[in-house]
Amino acid sequence: MGKRFDYTKPYNGYIPPQQSRSTKVMTRVMGTVFWFFIMLRTKQDLPHRIRSHLEAKREEEEEKKALENEGAELF
Repeated sequence: MGKRFDYTKPYNGYIPPQQSRSTKVMTRVMGTVFWFFIMLRTKQDLPHRIRSHLEAKREEEEEKKALENEGAELF
């Protein structure tokens, strides 16, 4: 016969091994460095990206106005 399962305990009573202290410390350090890098890159890139987005939007509006003026000149 097969093994009997105890459905009163989660995961049939399996207890996963605990992480070592060094693993916990390294995950905290790596996560902190990761988020620091993301925030640093955001600080460096975001003003340029916003500026280029606004410039592209302004150019788009100028093109629309130019096309409208050309259309008005034709008639």
